[in-house]
Amino acid sequence: MMIAEAEDAKAGGADAVAAAGEEEMKLTSTTKGMAWDLHSTAGIKQAASDILLLCQDSVALPTANARQEVGRILVSQRPETPAEAVRLIGEQFGFKKVKEEAAKQKTKAAGVSCAHPKNAPVLEAIDELSSLYFKEGNSNAGGSYKKAAAAIRALDFEITEGNAKSLGKAGKNKVNGVGKGTADKMHEFLTTGKMEKLEEKRAAN
Repeated sequence: MMIAEAEDAKAGGADAVAAAGEEEMKLTSTTKGMAWDLHSTAGIKQAASDILLLCQDSVALPTANARQEVGRILVSQRPETPAEAVRLIGEQFGFKKVKEEAAKQKTKAAGVSCAHPKNAPVLEAIDELSSLYFKEGNSNAGGSYKKAAAAIRALDFEITEGNAKSLGKAGKNKVNGVGKGTADKMHEFLTTGKMEKLEEKRAAN
């Protein structure tokens, strides 16, 4: 991580912990003092639920089993205050502000490398999908999406909802390195703002 990125991460985490400290004042006296019974299932669930409320706007919590994950951290780390709990959970899963800034910087970098800057979000999605396939050991799929990413990077025209699918079909708009499946995923991304297969691979990894 570069020095500037580290400083951004530190600032984002500090902001989240400060916000948690402010919210702590609004909690009931029992919650404020972290007087939960962490030796019982019910107590752990209550503690996790209370802390989740503090984390939901600042921490990039997992989409599945969030309460269980938070409960595990509370039991293993025994934080003394809610703000400390938010800090620990943020260190585990990352802070939203930091991740959003990193995503903006990544998209900006992708835009610089694209022949057509407006294709940066699509390039970033396909490139990430390639990386995730390689990570799970599927070099065939990873290689295919890597070729597609290279092709997208070189395009001198904008990929749109109207032309995305044609880039993978035989015809005047066919782009070497982009198959029907990739073209369909690009169209999905441009019409819905996300790519189901990418979300699936993110969750798996």
